[in-house]
Amino acid sequence: MMSFLRKEKLFLITLVLLCYRANATFKRTAVFDELLINVFDFKFKESTNLLDKAILNDPQNSLLQVAANFSAFIETLSKEERQSFIDYKKNTAIRYSKIEADGQRKDSPYYLYALSVLNFQTAILKFKNEEYITGAFQLNMAYKQLKECSELFPSFIPAKTLMGAATIIASLVPEKYKWFLKLIGIEDDWFIGIKVFTEAENSIKDKSFNNPEWVEFICIKAFIFNNIADDHLRIQKLYNDLQITPESALTLIYLKVKLGNKLGKTDDNIQLMESIEPQRYQSDFPYLTYLFGSMKLNRIDDNANIMLLKYVAHFKGRNYIKSAYQKLSWYYLINHQLEGYKKYRKNAIILGEELMYEDKQAMIESETDSFPNPDLIKSRLLFDGGYYEKSMEVLKSIKPENLSGKRQSIEYKYREARNLHSLLKYPKAIELYNQVISESKNEKWYYAANSALQLGLIYEEIKQYSFASKYIDLCLSFKDIEYEESIHSKAKNVKARLPH
Repeated sequence: MMSFLRKEKLFLITLVLLCYRANATFKRTAVFDELLINVFDFKFKESTNLLDKAILNDPQNSLLQVAANFSAFIETLSKEERQSFIDYKKNTAIRYSKIEADGQRKDSPYYLYALSVLNFQTAILKFKNEEYITGAFQLNMAYKQLKECSELFPSFIPAKTLMGAATIIASLVPEKYKWFLKLIGIEDDWFIGIKVFTEAENSIKDKSFNNPEWVEFICIKAFIFNNIADDHLRIQKLYNDLQITPESALTLIYLKVKLGNKLGKTDDNIQLMESIEPQRYQSDFPYLTYLFGSMKLNRIDDNANIMLLKYVAHFKGRNYIKSAYQKLSWYYLINHQLEGYKKYRKNAIILGEELMYEDKQAMIESETDSFPNPDLIKSRLLFDGGYYEKSMEVLKSIKPENLSGKRQSIEYKYREARNLHSLLKYPKAIELYNQVISESKNEKWYYAANSALQLGLIYEEIKQYSFASKYIDLCLSFKDIEYEESIHSKAKNVKARLPH
């Protein structure tokens, strides 16, 4: 199931942990607010110092135990160091016992909610570290506690937010994992999830970034509609709502960049990242280094390799290593440096792990025997950066005789269709997508299935829902293809939200 969720998605859900309102037994103080700001900004040393002092001064405040766990969870998730995970499990067990021992707090919604989020955090880290059995047990515990909390306190917004989010996510889980959802009783209805989530949003009166409850909700919403639901209109609104400065918390900067990537705002994203001091994120939030280098490569910057080289040199974790090396190989390929291409292509094969989608994709593409066409790669990168006109110009420069074999000929049409689609030139895009499907439907490549998915999205956009459903079903009919799980997950997402 963890391949369904990316690392950068996982930590966003848990931002909900910090957004508590004042309560007689779970006390929110000025120190806690300062702690919240530090964790949002990945300032873990400052958080630890504040927590130590706060717990000494107010040892009975269980909210501080939850905050301490949140800080440890984010640091462990971000850095991916094995010893941090071991320490996290030990310390979380102690914090959990302290909260659980306070039976008199069962009349507060924060009691069950606090227990559920500690279980939820630990489940995520256990799945990430391949401890699936005990992770599943704690996910089961978390969901039951959260459900009980929601039933006992139906107006409690944090629980309602996470219940809605969990239901939306569950509705998009691949079929082969549905048995697990049924086992632990998780609802998997898209429309029920949206209804609960919308109710939570409408219950929040203060929709400003000074209100941590609203920040929490925005983080969860961005996670869902950027990474799971892939809802363009909501992504655009969220992007516009996030008014970010270079001094903003790294979490909010990360959200702005991720949303901007979906909207083709590469220039704006790079400008934002260039305005931030690198030492703010390179140590505690290294994924931003990887993301920055990837964006510069999508713009075909001359120095796009610098940030990617920093990432692979300094990051001690396991994820996005293969992907970073693949991107480095592409950098040298499109700059006609064959030795550099070969070196980093080999590194993409032998270094890093295949837990994240990007790393799996990098492994598949790096292991292929065929030599990639540099201009097709360049067109692909420009498209991913939102430079559709430039991507089309590169395609037009490619001579047919320079395409090697059927696959590159199919990819050429596919890349052209994707650009035309993004430029809203639907008739020609539809024609090319159908050609790709017709000419490659019997291959194991991903082009036919993803072309069917894109056709479904076009027809959804123009409200021809019968055609949308037809192409989504066609997409789901392709089996044993490249990136099947990812493509089918997206298709099921569209199918779930189409009018019945």
